[in-house]
Amino acid sequence: MENALWKGKRLVAYEVSKDYFTEKEIRRASHKGELCCPDPGCKSSILKYCHGEIKQPYFAHRDESDCDYVKYEKASGVFRGLRLLLCEHFSACDYPVQMEAKVLAHHYSHLYFEWEDGTKMAIELGTKRTNIHEVEKLNQEYHDNQVVPIWLVVDHSDKQLDERHTYFLKRYCLNESANKSLLILTYDGKKVVQYKRVPAVHCKTEIGDYLVESQTMFVYEGTCQDLVFENGALTLKGFEETYENLLAYRQSKAEKFRQELLERQRLAKEQEEQRKIEERNMEAYRKEKAAEQQRYLEWMKAQAAKKFAEEYTKRKDSILAMIEQQERQVRDETGIRWIRCEICGEVKEEAEFVSYGGRGRLNIGKCKSCMK
Repeated sequence: MENALWKGKRLVAYEVSKDYFTEKEIRRASHKGELCCPDPGCKSSILKYCHGEIKQPYFAHRDESDCDYVKYEKASGVFRGLRLLLCEHFSACDYPVQMEAKVLAHHYSHLYFEWEDGTKMAIELGTKRTNIHEVEKLNQEYHDNQVVPIWLVVDHSDKQLDERHTYFLKRYCLNESANKSLLILTYDGKKVVQYKRVPAVHCKTEIGDYLVESQTMFVYEGTCQDLVFENGALTLKGFEETYENLLAYRQSKAEKFRQELLERQRLAKEQEEQRKIEERNMEAYRKEKAAEQQRYLEWMKAQAAKKFAEEYTKRKDSILAMIEQQERQVRDETGIRWIRCEICGEVKEEAEFVSYGGRGRLNIGKCKSCMK
């Protein structure tokens, strides 16, 4: 046991051992049976003070007793050195700390704090053997007594932490502690490691949601002397500032990515607009070229028609003087035969007639136009 009562005063074994004369006086009181168990429900309250070369100083019952404090000592004896280390540190920080305070029925808190503003806190040390029933039971009892529970995990610090593959108490601290972080104190008390999830960073734009940074675990190392209270939570000195700086850095990367993405989108939009402009210009060019080609074809056609008409007229004029005679066929210089329509009187090429020729009418016939 770490605590005892003597003449209405609370004694702490490790503090008693610091001074020879103080320890001498307490040894004398122990011999006289003046040391009492601090647990008010203890039925065998006389204690003795023990301090040798192997074990650290402690108090123990002279007789076997059904004492809550004895049960507490047996259940958490492995934490005794850590409790002392933490208590010395918090006392040096002028925090209102008590070790092994009984604020709950049948339970002693490892460390207990009563702050000037009336806030009460209790630090509970736990391991991988601390189960959900124990955590929820103590949390509820602390809540009923307006005490804020803080869980500190005692474990090795060299393990890789994967939340999906670890035990309950660690996951509880990561998800339900005041600052959503996990504090691990090594068994030798030389190192404290704090873990906290770093959320994934996304960049949302009009065209989609991009993952910039994946979720990861922030790890920060310190010593027992770096433990402080900030914003109502136990943390390592410098942890929150470093964590916030990391979040800000990741957000800055996301903002940079967003700006680069927006710039790429702007350039892509400009390129698309330019492509559409060029496509419209090309379409207008193609239409203009097609119209130009059509105009050229029509001009060529007109020229051909004009030439044909001129040649047709020329050939026709060349045979007009001969068309009235009926003794021989009338042909132009190209060999095409010409006929005069007996109905309309027009002189036309042979191909434009339905019928022609015969005795006394060799160059006379009926044209297709008149026979329709």
